[in-house]
Amino acid sequence: MNAADALTSGIRLGSIYLRAVRMTGRFPEEENLEVYACYEETCGSVFLAKVFHGRPPHYRPWIEVFSVDPRLYTQPVEELTIALAYRSLPPGGRLMVEYTWDPLTLWELEHGVPPQVTRLGSLMFLHGFTWFKDWYFPEGFMEGTQKLQGEKPIDEDARRRHLREALEEIQSFLVRCRNSSHMLAPACSRARTLLYLIKVGS
Repeated sequence: MNAADALTSGIRLGSIYLRAVRMTGRFPEEENLEVYACYEETCGSVFLAKVFHGRPPHYRPWIEVFSVDPRLYTQPVEELTIALAYRSLPPGGRLMVEYTWDPLTLWELEHGVPPQVTRLGSLMFLHGFTWFKDWYFPEGFMEGTQKLQGEKPIDEDARRRHLREALEEIQSFLVRCRNSSHMLAPACSRARTLLYLIKVGS
């Protein structure tokens, strides 16, 4: 079952209940989701998503998450969303998550923290996405707001190459951590954890 099917059927996550309404997209391969969450006495739209199922051999599938309501987008919901997206996407598929609602990720990216080390990026990295792009300036101004893109490796060679590149970025960032301000402390801590996990897993 893919992410759209799972959310449309409804998912209970502890005391949170998630359910999506599906809408047709701009073309046959695309569909839109509005995901609702109910938590205690509160129910509301938690985020919107575009799901593109791909158009072989030219375009690979992707999922975009946007219009996030941080009041309902709790950490369990966020982690479930990322995990569902990873499981649903084929090798080479991409997940793009808007981060304008996330002041910590926004600040970290603006201050040169590698995408996979940021609060949002580290969650995506830990769930299997290995190559990242920060859409700080959407190309053509048609791609919406600022978002972080993670790519599922297309094969084992790509995964290893991505991890080598991530290792270099993280090691370079950790040099800054030696004399960094306390504002970078959370990112420095994440970087050390990711560095260890990459070395153990490679």
